[in-house]
Amino acid sequence: MLTLALFSIFVPAVVALWPVPHTLHTGSGALKLAHTFAVQLQAQESPPADLLAAISNAESLLKTDSFQRLVVGRASADDKAISHAPELPSLLLSLAPRMALPHRPPRRSQATLLANSSLGLFRGLSTFTTMWYASPTQKYILNAPVQILDEPAFLSVLYWHVVDSQSFPLDVTAFPELSAKGAYSDAEVYSTADVNNIVSYANQRGIDVVMELDSPGHTTGIAFAHPEHIACANKSPWSQYASEPPAGQLRIASNSTLSFALQMFDSVASNLRGPMMSSGGDEVNLPCWQEDEATVQDLEQSGTTIEDALNAFIQAVQAVLTARGKVPLIKSDMILTHNVSVTNDTIAVFVPLHRT
Repeated sequence: MLTLALFSIFVPAVVALWPVPHTLHTGSGALKLAHTFAVQLQAQESPPADLLAAISNAESLLKTDSFQRLVVGRASADDKAISHAPELPSLLLSLAPRMALPHRPPRRSQATLLANSSLGLFRGLSTFTTMWYASPTQKYILNAPVQILDEPAFLSVLYWHVVDSQSFPLDVTAFPELSAKGAYSDAEVYSTADVNNIVSYANQRGIDVVMELDSPGHTTGIAFAHPEHIACANKSPWSQYASEPPAGQLRIASNSTLSFALQMFDSVASNLRGPMMSSGGDEVNLPCWQEDEATVQDLEQSGTTIEDALNAFIQAVQAVLTARGKVPLIKSDMILTHNVSVTNDTIAVFVPLHRT
């Protein structure tokens, strides 16, 4: 999970920052970024590689970004104001787990970024790089000095709905045929390396990735490789059997399908970095199972109901995710509409209730 990061910037501001900082104080002076400007990291024994990369990216962006003020004349309108402005030579990054903020901003033409975590330093760098306007020869602000105190209102999470009814573009090590037959094309497949690259790219920017492998609904894409596991596949009219075309759901009452699903989740979870994974669970359609001959037979043989089978399916999938060290996420439909039992650490993803 992401650690909440608090950071503070003092720089000798700017009013057009987004997201809006928690606290922002500005002055009315001009300040230029020195051509030799550099970001300096206060001595750390082993600074994280992603923080070093963030520093490099920030320095590069400050050199190449060309955003100008939205006024008549653009940067030329500010020539007089910045002609004799002092220059900022550096930004000092300091990590203070128990951060005590200075009672006053540092001296003029000095910038300091304090944070209680590496992620806070990263967030502060992101804010710092968006403060500056560009002219043809330099970067500048017109509101110095500026003091920012900020903290996250939410966690930064990419919720990745990687498969759906229409296609199955994820390469699953245990079942390579799923993407081979279920993706739109060979070029439109997420390999394990692709997934790791996306997760790494996000993590370096302080973002957690939660992959959703939707089930037991929205699984028609599996039917291209394993039609034996999908009830009401492509059945018409789709609106009676699904919330979106084409219709199709896993045969939750089938032991064979349950075994297949658990192997699929285990294979994906074992290759997925990160603390969380979602099994989806929204918008299942009861008539899809009620009119599926194989599902009806399996229910009769086991003496169970659809709700019993659904509950057993969800519990089994969650057990696999938990065994792989993942905090399980599930769509709220399963809890609010179907009253399934979930683990105590399950995170419910709210989905507005609507027609099924």
